[in-house]
Amino acid sequence: MRLHPPVRLFSAALAVLLLTACEGAEGPQGPAGPTGPTGATGATGATGATGATGPAGTANVISGRDTLTNADWSATQTQRTLGQAPGGQLGGHAIRTAAIPVPAITASVVANGAVLVYMDPLSTFLLPQPWVSLPHRFKAIANEDFVWVYDAVPTVGTLTITFGFEPLNVGVTLPSVLFEQPTRIFRWVIIPPAAGLQAALAEMPAALDADGAERYFRSRGFKPVSAR
Repeated sequence: MRLHPPVRLFSAALAVLLLTACEGAEGPQGPAGPTGPTGATGATGATGATGATGPAGTANVISGRDTLTNADWSATQTQRTLGQAPGGQLGGHAIRTAAIPVPAITASVVANGAVLVYMDPLSTFLLPQPWVSLPHRFKAIANEDFVWVYDAVPTVGTLTITFGFEPLNVGVTLPSVLFEQPTRIFRWVIIPPAAGLQAALAEMPAALDADGAERYFRSRGFKPVSAR
């Protein structure tokens, strides 16, 4: 039997109503289920091989020079007690001092770096001479029974040059240190703390002058920098 269009539309609507009536309202959400057991921890991976040791660290080798005239030295003398001077040889004798401001001497340099100081022993006469390291001891006259001693004491921000006499025999009367000091040139080489510094210092030839010291540290990978 062939249904007319109005009859077909009515039948489709009736079918939808019957399906909707059969579904019913949605029920409430049920309670959460119990938490499942924790999975087993995976095995730890093998430790990788240790990498190769890197190259030694480098630091700037800071160098400079200062010319001291008599006016730069203290007007009064000071008693240096044994052990205060790096060489420990000015104990109990009068010394005269000259302070040179050197900002590159930091607390870390004093604690773990190095400060090398040199002087031109004949700079008064403007003759080319090797730069001898401090402490430097010498006789001005061959038959003197004492030696002249120049030394250096680095502190934070300052390099103090000291001058005094050291007797060669018991009972020697030393001259006064308060005389006209000749003009002298001093050079300093400062190496901040760095990997390989202590080994380089231990292997450094003792006879090197200031130029030789700069070349030596350059050969060990340190970078030279001129301050003044």
